[in-house]
Parts: sequence; structure tokens; C-alpha cells
Amino acid sequence: MEHFDTLTFNLIWLVVFIIAGVSVLRLKDDKQKLATYIMVVLMTFYVGCKYYQSIFVENRLNANKTVDVERAELVLRIASALNSMAQQARDTSDMLGKLRGKHNGPAMPDKMKDPFAQAEEIIAKAVEADPKSVSALGKLIVVRHESKEAITPWLEKLSQIKTEEAQSLYSCLSTIYEGHASGDQIPQFEQTIQRQFGAGWYQDYLMEALYKQSVSKVREYYASSTENYQNPVTKLVKESHVTPELRAAHAELQKKNSLLAAKMLILVIFGVVSVLIGIVLIFVQLLFVARRSTGPDESYLVKAPVHSSALTIYGVFMAWLTTQNMVSSFLQTAMKPLVPYLKGTTGVDIGVNKPLLIALMVAVLYAATNGPGTLYAYLFAMRPHKIGFFEGFRLRARVGKRGPFFLALMGLATWYVAVPLVLVVTFIGSKYLGSQGSNNPIIGLILEAARSGNPASTIFFYLTLAVLAPICEETLFRGFLYANLRRSLGVFPSMTISAALFAAFHMDVGAFLPLFTLGSLFALVFEKHKSIVPSMVAHGLWNGGTFTLLLMLAS
Repeated sequence: MEHFDTLTFNLIWLVVFIIAGVSVLRLKDDKQKLATYIMVVLMTFYVGCKYYQSIFVENRLNANKTVDVERAELVLRIASALNSMAQQARDTSDMLGKLRGKHNGPAMPDKMKDPFAQAEEIIAKAVEADPKSVSALGKLIVVRHESKEAITPWLEKLSQIKTEEAQSLYSCLSTIYEGHASGDQIPQFEQTIQRQFGAGWYQDYLMEALYKQSVSKVREYYASSTENYQNPVTKLVKESHVTPELRAAHAELQKKNSLLAAKMLILVIFGVVSVLIGIVLIFVQLLFVARRSTGPDESYLVKAPVHSSALTIYGVFMAWLTTQNMVSSFLQTAMKPLVPYLKGTTGVDIGVNKPLLIALMVAVLYAATNGPGTLYAYLFAMRPHKIGFFEGFRLRARVGKRGPFFLALMGLATWYVAVPLVLVVTFIGSKYLGSQGSNNPIIGLILEAARSGNPASTIFFYLTLAVLAPICEETLFRGFLYANLRRSLGVFPSMTISAALFAAFHMDVGAFLPLFTLGSLFALVFEKHKSIVPSMVAHGLWNGGTFTLLLMLAS
């Protein structure tokens, strides 16, 4: 009923906007101007209602914790890899110490436990938002056990959910943590773990727990038995507890931890080098700007070709946000029947590549909701004055003697400069402002695609994030908004306003400071090079680099 009401609400408003739009087109002079004002007021009211519902109603009554839970799993995987590395270092040190006649292995750092506490807090909030979520309860139990916290109250909560799914998971977890799985139970528990958690840290951890329990049981038997463990027959019989699936899962987990440790080392080295290059570029730019002689004023190359009124600028953004909310609602309603199949909760295979379908859905949704913003800016602010698309948005491949290669190179330099600056503001937000990081819903989908390891879905995510997003957002926020503000304001006010709106329209409070920093840098590089090509390249590199980082850590 709720979705029907939302659909009805949007359909009614769609009819209203069609009537208002036809009136604007058919009326003349003063009447047309009045109809335009009414249209803008209606769009403002509609957008206000949608954002009020999104921020103050849906987030309070039906909080969506998917992104946080996905981020918690990423934290857990990294923490497990770090623990594995620390354990290997301790074992190596112990071995060397024994060779020297003394034991001096380093103790496991206490700080290694912090990520598990952080993940537990995140998942606990998801359970609070949806106490009947079998998946969230199961994940909370697993994390609390890893943190050496009490799990009995949460097992009891799981046992009180009278569904087959909940009862099978309760039997699995309670047996693993509070008893011993028998040989005939292990295959059943393997299926429960794989069905409930899918590929990821929780499945890896529980399969490893089953493996250790099975191996321990075999060893206990031979410790209290006169049978010869080396006897091939008795060994084969008793190790039937350790199924081939468990042995494979154990080997795979060791491989994953080693590979993730290697990836993290590569990322650290690459990150340090990028930060150093960024710092050098910042100082070079500061010195260059300070010593540059005064030349001819070329700000006209940045400013909008014609002066758009405040009503036109505001109307473009209201039309974009109206279309974004309305199209998003319609597409989400249309795609909703596919969600159970994509989550695998129906037991029916629809015979499609699920990760690829998710990536395609994200691409279509992004193009349909963000593409119109650029279109409206062109139709309402440029086309009436006979200004071409590329010139109107300052989308120049050549500026004076500087060609496309130079502009792209400046985009790369901007990305390097952004790395240390974003790290600093992220630290400030986390340390002093209590920021928990980005909660963009697309992060959950990206992490799911990363775990699937599907090449086609990866390519489509790259196209959406590193190509489509920079084109739509840079033309609208730099090529249109900043360029129009620049006609009336100086560089700093125009940069601040456009960057603040750029960050605000992402509706991601945890990422506001990093987005504001990026928006400011993109505006500055546009101002300096008189083309939005460098900012597009930098924007694409940032989105693509972030996606690559998540792929390396989550896949």
C-alpha cells in the first residue's frame, strides 16, 4: 500500500507538471512569465516534499542500513587479513627465537580488535532498525563471537523468530559456538551458511570455524585412542568430519588473506607515493601562482556566454531534481519485482547474470535521473540564445596552444592534488566532527559486484562511475552553475557556492567535506585552464580510483 501511495503521489504530480508545462509553452509574454513562476513554485514544493519524506520519514521509520552493513563486512575482511599478517609475523618471530634459543614473538596488537567493535556497532544498529532480520542477527552473533562478547541473548532472539530460515541458522550457530557439529550435521550447516550469508567474510569465517571444529574433533579422537592415526583406513574414516568443502574453504581463506595482505601493501605504497606527488604539486602550484606575472584577463573564457537570470538557474536545478525524484520513483517501482530474484530469496533462478543486471540497473537509473540536468541547462539557458552545447558548457578540447593531451594531463595532476587534501578533510571530519564516512547506497551495490568478480558488471560500473557521472555532473555544476556564478561573483564565492551545492546534492552527509573539497578543486582547475575537460578527467579518475580500491579490498 505504501508503494501504491508513493506511485499515486508521483502520478498526480506528473499530471500537474504536464498541465503547467503546456501552459508555459502556449501562453505568451506576461502570462507565460507568471506560468513559469507557478511552475517553479510547484517544482519547489514537490522536491521539498520528497526530500522531507526521504530525510525525516523514511530514515526514521525504515532506516536502510545496507550500506553500513556492507562497509562493516569490508572492515572485517581487512581486520582479518591484518590479524593473519600479525599472526604470521609472530609465528615467524617465534621460530627465529627458538633457533636462537629464546622466545620473543610479538604479542597481537590490541588495536586489531577495534575494527570488530566498530563492525559490531554498525550491525547492532541494523538489528535495532529491523529486529526480525535473520541476516543481521546472524551477522551480529558472528561478529560478537569474534570479539569475545556474549552471544547467548542474541541467539535467543534468533530462536524466537519462527521461520524455517531463522531456525536453521539458529541450529547452525548455536551448535558451532555452544556445542560440536556431528559428521552428518556438517553438510547441512555448510548449506545453511552458504544460503544465508553468500560469498563474503561471514561465510569464510563460519566455514573456517566448522573446519577447525572438525579438525579438533578428529585430533581429540586420536589423542584418546590407541588407533594409529597414520593408518590410511582409520584416518580416512575419522576425517570424514572434514568434508572436501571444508578443506577447500580453509585453503581458500588462507589464500584470500594472503592475497588481501599483498593488495593492502600495494595500496599503501601507491597511496604514499600519490600523497607525496600531490603535496609536491600543491607547493609547485602555490609558488607558481605567487610568482606569475599579471597577464591579460581571460576570465571571459570561463564565464557563461550569456547571463542567465537567477530564476533560470534555480529553475534548471528544480526541474532536474523534480525529474530525478520522479523518474527514480517510477524506475524503482518498475524494478522492485526483480529485487527478490536478485537477492536470491525466491528460490527461483531467472536465468540471468545477476551482477550484470544490477550494474545495468544502476547505469540506467543514473542516466535517467542525472542526465536531464545537463539537458535542461542546455534547453533553457543556452539554446534560446543560439549557443552550442560544447561552447555553452565550456567543453573545449583545445584552449589556445593547449590540446586535449595537456588538458587530460592537468586532470591527472588535479587527482594527485586531491588525494592528500581529501585525506586531511576526511581525518578532520572523522576526528572532530564525528563523521562515519559515506553512506551512498551505491557502495553496497559496488561491494556486491566486487565480491561476485563478474567482469561484465565491473565494466558497466566503471562506465557509470568514471564516464557517465563526470560528464553529467561536471557539465551541470562547473560548466553551467560555476560559469553563471562567475559572471557576477569572483572566483572564491563562485567556487564555494558551486562546491557546496555539488556536495549537498549528493545527499551524503558523511561525505560532505570530501565532496566539497573535490568540488572546489574541480572549479579551480576549470578556472585555470578554461575548459571542463581537466575537471572531467579528474572526476573520472577519482570515481574510477575509488571503485578500483573497493574492488581490490572486497573481491
